[in-house]
Amino acid sequence: MIRSGSILVAVLVSPAPLLAQETWAGHQVVYGHRDIPFVGRIDFRTDSFVVARVQRYGQYIELEQTPCQIDFSEALGVKIAMDKQTLRKLPPAVVRFQLLALGKARSDSWFVGWGGEDLDGDGKPGVTVDVDAPLCGGSLYVANGSTSLATARLTEGGMVGDVWVHVQQEVLDASNFCLSWFSAETNERQTGTFAYQKVDDGATCESLASRPWPVEAPSAEVARADKRTEKTARKD
Repeated sequence: MIRSGSILVAVLVSPAPLLAQETWAGHQVVYGHRDIPFVGRIDFRTDSFVVARVQRYGQYIELEQTPCQIDFSEALGVKIAMDKQTLRKLPPAVVRFQLLALGKARSDSWFVGWGGEDLDGDGKPGVTVDVDAPLCGGSLYVANGSTSLATARLTEGGMVGDVWVHVQQEVLDASNFCLSWFSAETNERQTGTFAYQKVDDGATCESLASRPWPVEAPSAEVARADKRTEKTARKD
């Protein structure tokens, strides 16, 4: 609403027209580390597989994505896992990519997280994460908040790009004394890559799980090589 002298003038801003709706499969890879009791700090890789409902507008693309599977890499005999049924209960992530020149895009920052509420319904606070380790195994009950930012290059029927994630995690409780030695709070920044590819409308986590995942995020090495090639092409 704009005030002009003593007159109030209402200015109505029309919402951006919806141009198309699609379904995308996504794969994200991020790299970070964890402190494991009696083992120490280990580097790890996390692969996240999602299904996104996509809405295309004139100047941006909006994704509402549901996690299908999260794989944590094994390191020094330590395995970390989250039950697939728990994944279905995690809040969806809504990501908006602003479209830029030359087929590029940049996301607004987005947040996904939960607190001490029993999100997975197992009677324990937060979300349960299972730890299988030679010297110290059991379950951790965690709260988590992740803020992400991404840049992307549009592809035919999808996009590929880089992501930066700020993870703030709190261990609320543990199933045994050994795991209670975990750091109560984690505050770290992770980096990685991602890719999305259009799939059939109505595709779900279950329907895509029966075959090889439709898209694979580039490795960090491939992403760096692509950037060098792009910089060289711009100079030429």
